[in-house]
Amino acid sequence: MLPEGWKKTTVGKSCAIRNTLRYPLSAADRSSLAGEYPYFGPTGQLDSIDHYRIDEPFALIGEDGDHFLKFRDRPMTLYFEGKANVNNHAHIIGNSQECLAKWFYYCFMHRDLTPVLSRQGVGRYKLTKAGLEKLEIILPPLDEQAEIIKVLSTWDQAVTTAERLFSNSQKQKRALMRNVLQPKHTADWHKNGWGRRSLSDLCEIDRESLPSSTRGDFKFRYISLSDIGEGCISGQLAEYKYGEAPSRARRVVRNGDILFSTVRPNLMGHFYITREFSDCVASTGFSTLTSRAGTDEHYVYQYLFSDDMRKQIDALVVGSSFPAIGSSEVEDLQLNVPNENMQKQISTLLRNQDAQIQCLLNTVHSLTAEKQALMSQLLTGKRRVKVPEPQIQAWA
Repeated sequence: MLPEGWKKTTVGKSCAIRNTLRYPLSAADRSSLAGEYPYFGPTGQLDSIDHYRIDEPFALIGEDGDHFLKFRDRPMTLYFEGKANVNNHAHIIGNSQECLAKWFYYCFMHRDLTPVLSRQGVGRYKLTKAGLEKLEIILPPLDEQAEIIKVLSTWDQAVTTAERLFSNSQKQKRALMRNVLQPKHTADWHKNGWGRRSLSDLCEIDRESLPSSTRGDFKFRYISLSDIGEGCISGQLAEYKYGEAPSRARRVVRNGDILFSTVRPNLMGHFYITREFSDCVASTGFSTLTSRAGTDEHYVYQYLFSDDMRKQIDALVVGSSFPAIGSSEVEDLQLNVPNENMQKQISTLLRNQDAQIQCLLNTVHSLTAEKQALMSQLLTGKRRVKVPEPQIQAWA
């Protein structure tokens, strides 16, 4: 049941589709027209050129691509106010007498569009203009749309601020790593026992694997390459009996071990094993690193994400159609290493920075979830905002 004054309609009946303003340009053309005005594609800004076709608030929704199935995690719409251009792979929605462009932007930000999409091949879909026009949309009066937009825009600003703080904190960590993972002066090199050492000097590599004689009813949680993201386990790990497990489930992990990813698509997806995951078995797409005496495992783990380590890994896989690192190459990777006391000081410093980054990331996730919950209520009329009395108008 919609509130009084609200109505259910379609995009074709109530929204202003402004596709005549689209401006298709190749990358070469855009390069020759470099300037200050944004040039948008369906999922973001592609370039800036020296003139514009649009000078009004507008929303964009993609016409084709592979992003439509990711609607839960990625916004399907963009919004912009000012002078800009849009290519021919997005639909342009302007303000109309019944629907504000930013209302459309919020309504379809995370909408499942699959019922009106046509296929263009494996994983690619197309939202035709006819399909766009068929999409249903709920509209309150314009003044109430504007008030709801104000509320949601405030939440947008809060999320954007949190995301910026998170991004800045990540940059600070990278700068800190460059600063502390190598001695500044020759005197420091000798004073704190710095040296260039191989990973095999610091860790036992692939110390333990499940023997083929393991009984078939042995149960364990399995860590695959796709389970590692942002230094954490993403989602719920699958549990298997040994006799039913994937053939790559061979790496036994223990508390304090490090999983070193050796193949794409997660070539820098390393993970530190805590007690929570010490009963797991990992894919052979990882090497397991167990620190030797005199080595701080947290120092090694932090170093794996350094610019130095990334350059070494990139050099090993350059030109490969299937980037991967062999076990002997893992053993030969080089690290700048001080004495154990200095290792612990450095790893503590970097782990404290990680804790700040995680706190900011939690804030981003929390604010985003709260905003999406609020959107689901405000955009459907389940929760109302106060509109100044003289401005309230019902539909004619």
